[in-house]
Amino acid sequence: KIMAYLVIAIVALIGNTLVIVVICRNKNLRKAINFFILNMAISDLFIPVISIPLRLYALFTDSVFGVWPFSGKTGLVLCKLSMFLADSSPIVSVLSLVFMTFDRFNAVVFPFKAHLVSSNVRVCLLTLSWLFAFGFCAPYFYAVKLQPYGEQDMCVLDWGPAHNQSSAMDIYSTTACVLFTIVPFVLLSIMYSIILCILRKQSLAHPTARQASKRRQRNNRNIVLMALAIVFVFAFCWGPY
Repeated sequence: KIMAYLVIAIVALIGNTLVIVVICRNKNLRKAINFFILNMAISDLFIPVISIPLRLYALFTDSVFGVWPFSGKTGLVLCKLSMFLADSSPIVSVLSLVFMTFDRFNAVVFPFKAHLVSSNVRVCLLTLSWLFAFGFCAPYFYAVKLQPYGEQDMCVLDWGPAHNQSSAMDIYSTTACVLFTIVPFVLLSIMYSIILCILRKQSLAHPTARQASKRRQRNNRNIVLMALAIVFVFAFCWGPY
């Protein structure tokens, strides 16, 4: 397990860092879709920086995951902040994926209105992904607590005493599953299905020169593969969760 976590952490850290550096330093890559990818890379850094080190700590110390290495007020603040950022990360990534798909959907389905989704609108969408994620995870600052566990403390999600722990956890988890797994998957499937149908109709309705036709077919094939990959990878990664 330790080796697996180390490999995942290193690959995620290097991969996302490279994406950020390449997009920021290469002016040719500063396109609309790449800013959504950049946003996802930034949010994904929280996983190798926060989540995986905590799991490695539990494995190295042969303790239960959640046992906290810090105590006192500082430990409590770090406990709340780490869980808050770690759970905000996948929400930002999911919303970025949905907004990126919406941007492509608008460009293909409404090509003459694509200019309405300006750079300012995209910035607002990216900002919204963080605000929505932080807003949904804001209750963590109440619910995340340090509880005694033997001679150590454990960082846990405890909705008491204001709420029943079991029912509150079920409601919160179900809401998260619906909002950030089921709904996004349905939206992605619908939007990419429409995109592919329109591209297919366009290729059939406007026959052009042989070279242009081959180029269009190749582009359409790449879009089909990318669309299917995005939807299936999304379902594969988030379905079990």
